[in-house]
Amino acid sequence: MSAAKPMAGSPNINRVVVDTNIFVSGILVNQGYPHRLLRLWQRGEIVLITTPGLIAEVDRTLHRDRIRRKYPISEEEIQELLESLRDAEEGVPREDLPLASRDVTDDPLLALALGSGADYLVTGDQDLLVLNGHPALGDLQIVRGRDFLALLDEAEAT
Repeated sequence: MSAAKPMAGSPNINRVVVDTNIFVSGILVNQGYPHRLLRLWQRGEIVLITTPGLIAEVDRTLHRDRIRRKYPISEEEIQELLESLRDAEEGVPREDLPLASRDVTDDPLLALALGSGADYLVTGDQDLLVLNGHPALGDLQIVRGRDFLALLDEAEAT
């Protein structure tokens, strides 16, 4: 399940921070926009930006008893995924956030996206989504997964 590396200097490769819940959904359910987003990363069509903390969060989530009972994912598959995540681009969170989320537990994702020059922060979290378009974000767009994929489809069609 390793991700392809995009070619250096490739145009139109978006740098993306993905909220853990969307990423985990893409792993566990082999359909829908979270899975499609995961496949885009694996094919090298987007650059996933992560941190050791986000990888640890994915690991903890996938090892929850209720997840392991409900979804048929093996320990080998989890470890393969975690290894491929370690090969993703490691981002550097921004220390001085120009604005904060309504939920401070979301600020690390915002800090990662801003500090790493991400084009998009993909999330379903309303506390982050309401920030989209704020001038302090610069070019960073905070969007839902399905909206991100629609933007990619639109760009591909032109």
